[in-house]
Amino acid sequence: MDYHLKPGEKEAMHSHPCGVFVYFFTDADVRSTTLSDGKTGELKTGEFHGRAGDVGWRDPVTHQGENIGNSELHALLIEPKTSCK
Repeated sequence: MDYHLKPGEKEAMHSHPCGVFVYFFTDADVRSTTLSDGKTGELKTGEFHGRAGDVGWRDPVTHQGENIGNSELHALLIEPKTSCK
């Protein structure tokens, strides 16, 4: 998925399966709100600050991202089509 998030833009709460690979084309300043147990319950908020060229591997998550930086965030997300279970 070719992912773009404008400065100040907030995405809807959504879920990712296990094994999401992320490559950042731009620097990234993101506030992420995560459900504590992945589906319901307490909300936890954290910030991520990355650089263009950073790569990451994400465990399954239900979250909402917000671009708290001054420029558009651009990343490539690769998700498996089937569950990792």
